Amino acid sequence: MELTSKQEKFCREYVIDFNATQAAIRAGYSEKGADVRGSELLGNRKVQNFLNDLKKQTAKRTDTSADDLTQFYKGVMYDTTENTRNRIKAAENLSKRIGYYQTHNQQKAKGVQNALEMYAKMHEEQDGEYLQGVFIGSNTH
Repeated sequence: MELTSKQEKFCREYVIDFNATQAAIRAGYSEKGADVRGSELLGNRKVQNFLNDLKKQTAKRTDTSADDLTQFYKGVMYDTTENTRNRIKAAENLSKRIGYYQTHNQQKAKGVQNALEMYAKMHEEQDGEYLQGVFIGSNTH
């Protein structure tokens, strides 16, 4: 099975800024669930493969390797003469390059799924004690 046109559009948008939520919106997915949808798409094996191909094409076209980018971002991030804003931006970009945000987005999607399952379970309870315990428990943190 090939990628859908929306999935392919998501991939092409994602490699622009590595922001899954914004890429999902630009690809035509609903803004309301774009963060979850973007995370789900990043977890799709076919999407991952296509993204890897796109990244390789970009590296070839720009004659820049992932190591070149990593070294550049690390250099800016650790340069104490550089202003703080640039150092933080370099750290963010390095995090995107090494996949931190992808892992974070996948964990976020799992959290949303768990919350939806809990919500469904609450509505299955007949006596309401579970629902009351969840609200009381959530206020103690």
